[in-house]
Amino acid sequence: MLFKNMSPKEAYALYILNDLYGEQIVKLANQWILTGLFTDSLNDLCWEKEPEMYIVGSIFENLVKELNNSPLTRIEATNLII
Repeated sequence: MLFKNMSPKEAYALYILNDLYGEQIVKLANQWILTGLFTDSLNDLCWEKEPEMYIVGSIFENLVKELNNSPLTRIEATNLII
């Protein structure tokens, strides 16, 4: 899947499906900041120098909450991606 122009909700769907990695999350966070999106968690993601999933994952989950995205089931995540 191409990551250019991916929305946070689409990224969250990939995260739910365990198909998004720490480095990818940080790259996406930087893209979203450049488009004018800003939250505290997004800012935190942009500063991660060694994006280990156990750290980045929890920050990303906070970002999803800050953006008021409702939790997705694996089926909903799959439907969003396809």
